[in-house]
Amino acid sequence: MSEKVLFHLLRHPSVNQEVPFDPNNRLSAAHYLYTRNHPVDYFILLLQGRVEVEIGKEGLKFENGAFTYYGVSALTLPSSGDSSPVPERSHGVAGRSQSRSSRD
Repeated sequence: MSEKVLFHLLRHPSVNQEVPFDPNNRLSAAHYLYTRNHPVDYFILLLQGRVEVEIGKEGLKFENGAFTYYGVSALTLPSSGDSSPVPERSHGVAGRSQSRSSRD
Protein backbone atom coordinates (compact mmCIF):
# COMPACT_ATOMS: atom_id res chain seq x y z
CA MET A 1 0.00 0.00 0.00
CA SER A 2 1.41 3.36 -0.93
CA GLU A 3 1.88 6.17 1.57
CA LYS A 4 -0.65 8.28 -0.34
CA VAL A 5 -3.33 5.57 -0.09
CA LEU A 6 -2.60 5.07 3.62
CA PHE A 7 -2.99 8.79 4.37
CA HIS A 8 -6.22 8.87 2.37
CA LEU A 9 -7.60 5.94 4.39
CA LEU A 10 -6.55 7.49 7.70
CA ARG A 11 -8.57 10.63 6.90
CA HIS A 12 -11.73 8.65 6.15
CA PRO A 13 -14.21 8.85 9.09
CA SER A 14 -15.22 5.18 8.97
CA VAL A 15 -11.58 4.08 9.01
CA ASN A 16 -10.09 6.39 11.60
CA GLN A 17 -12.06 6.02 14.83
CA GLU A 18 -11.20 7.15 18.32
CA VAL A 19 -12.06 4.87 21.23
CA PRO A 20 -12.48 7.10 24.30
CA PHE A 21 -11.72 5.63 27.71
CA ASP A 22 -13.92 6.40 30.70
CA PRO A 23 -12.04 5.58 33.92
CA ASN A 24 -15.33 5.75 35.84
CA ASN A 25 -16.74 2.89 33.75
CA ARG A 26 -13.71 0.67 33.24
CA LEU A 27 -15.71 -2.42 32.22
CA SER A 28 -17.70 -0.68 29.48
CA ALA A 29 -18.21 -2.85 26.39
CA ALA A 30 -17.15 0.17 24.32
CA HIS A 31 -13.59 -0.25 25.65
CA TYR A 32 -13.15 -3.68 24.07
CA LEU A 33 -11.65 -3.90 20.58
CA TYR A 34 -11.88 -7.69 20.40
CA THR A 35 -13.70 -10.18 22.61
CA ARG A 36 -13.01 -13.86 23.15
CA ASN A 37 -14.88 -16.24 20.81
CA HIS A 38 -16.25 -13.42 18.63
CA PRO A 39 -14.67 -13.56 15.15
CA VAL A 40 -14.16 -10.20 13.44
CA ASP A 41 -13.33 -8.98 9.97
CA TYR A 42 -11.46 -5.78 10.76
CA PHE A 43 -7.91 -4.61 11.30
CA ILE A 44 -6.78 -2.23 14.07
CA LEU A 45 -3.71 -0.02 13.99
CA LEU A 46 -3.24 1.80 17.27
CA LEU A 47 -2.07 5.32 16.41
CA GLN A 48 -1.87 6.75 19.92
CA GLY A 49 -2.64 5.74 23.47
CA ARG A 50 -2.26 2.32 25.06
CA VAL A 51 -3.97 -1.02 24.72
CA GLU A 52 -4.09 -3.88 27.22
CA VAL A 53 -4.32 -7.36 25.75
CA GLU A 54 -5.41 -10.47 27.64
CA ILE A 55 -4.80 -13.79 25.91
CA GLY A 56 -5.04 -17.50 26.51
CA LYS A 57 -6.78 -19.61 29.11
CA GLU A 58 -4.36 -18.28 31.69
CA GLY A 59 -5.44 -14.70 31.01
CA LEU A 60 -1.91 -13.42 30.39
CA LYS A 61 -1.89 -9.63 30.11
CA PHE A 62 0.43 -7.21 28.41
CA GLU A 63 0.31 -3.62 27.18
CA ASN A 64 1.20 -2.13 23.82
CA GLY A 65 1.33 1.41 22.56
CA ALA A 66 1.26 3.38 19.35
CA PHE A 67 1.83 1.61 16.03
CA THR A 68 0.90 -1.84 17.26
CA TYR A 69 -1.66 -3.67 15.17
CA TYR A 70 -4.15 -6.49 15.47
CA GLY A 71 -6.25 -8.42 12.95
CA VAL A 72 -3.75 -8.79 10.11
CA SER A 73 -5.71 -11.82 8.89
CA ALA A 74 -8.62 -9.48 8.08
CA LEU A 75 -6.46 -7.89 5.37
CA THR A 76 -5.87 -11.14 3.48
CA LEU A 77 -8.11 -13.54 1.65
CA PRO A 78 -8.96 -16.57 3.78
CA SER A 79 -7.58 -19.90 2.66
CA SER A 80 -9.58 -23.09 3.08
CA GLY A 81 -9.48 -24.27 6.67
CA ASP A 82 -7.81 -21.08 7.86
CA SER A 83 -8.90 -20.04 11.35
CA SER A 84 -6.51 -17.36 12.50
CA PRO A 85 -6.64 -16.60 16.21
CA VAL A 86 -7.98 -13.29 17.44
CA PRO A 87 -6.62 -11.70 20.63
CA GLU A 88 -8.75 -12.93 23.52
CA ARG A 89 -9.50 -9.51 24.97
CA SER A 90 -8.11 -6.21 23.96
CA HIS A 91 -8.89 -2.98 25.75
CA GLY A 92 -8.10 0.07 23.72
CA VAL A 93 -8.08 3.77 24.23
CA ALA A 94 -7.13 6.74 22.18
CA GLY A 95 -5.43 9.77 23.56
CA ARG A 96 -3.35 9.87 26.70
CA SER A 97 -5.52 7.73 28.96
CA GLN A 98 -4.66 4.16 29.83
CA SER A 99 -6.95 1.17 29.99
CA ARG A 100 -6.09 -1.43 32.60
CA SER A 101 -9.49 -2.97 33.20
CA SER A 102 -10.31 -6.64 32.79
CA ARG A 103 -13.50 -8.60 32.52
CA ASP A 104 -14.11 -11.74 34.53
